[in-house]
Amino acid sequence: MEVPLIRAPTEIPNNVIIIFTDANKIGGNLGAAAAIIKDEIVLHQSKYRLHERCSNNQAEQVAILKALEHIQNLQLTEDAGKIVAVSTDSKVTLDTLQNRNNNCILIGNIRKEIKRLEDQQWTVLFNWVKALVEIEGNEMADRLAKKAATDDIGELVYDKVPRETTITEGKEIEMTKWQEQWTGSTKEQSVNYSFHT
Repeated sequence: MEVPLIRAPTEIPNNVIIIFTDANKIGGNLGAAAAIIKDEIVLHQSKYRLHERCSNNQAEQVAILKALEHIQNLQLTEDAGKIVAVSTDSKVTLDTLQNRNNNCILIGNIRKEIKRLEDQQWTVLFNWVKALVEIEGNEMADRLAKKAATDDIGELVYDKVPRETTITEGKEIEMTKWQEQWTGSTKEQSVNYSFHT
């Protein structure tokens, strides 16, 4: 499958639909959001909750996928150019999208959605924006992601824990067990030693 085109900010043409996405983890809760804007008019905004053990990158990818899925539902004029630029501060997501060897579920679904849009004559571009830059669409997505993370209502849209998290947690559990065994064995040795003196 074709890898998406990553453009520098200066290369994004005028009068395109721009999707701003963000992810936020607050108090163990994870939120994702997207704002779809054209000519400074907000066409759509959405927020989502993910399982607390999911990663920020997964949340960013969920926001991108959901926003791309929504593009075909936009009420556009006949002469509107069918160009959408996804602006994200997740370099990891952009690098992963370009890595042909990475076939994780969310990245695969984003690629399929891009292909579907391209089959409908859409051009999909990706653009990296620096985090915390004062761009209204970026700030809107940030506020929405924070709200998604702090709202306890709404169902989880994604709950597949990344493999890396499971591996890390497994290592931490093993390390804790080893530490408990080590602590127990050194106490036992010191007790035995005191009896022999």
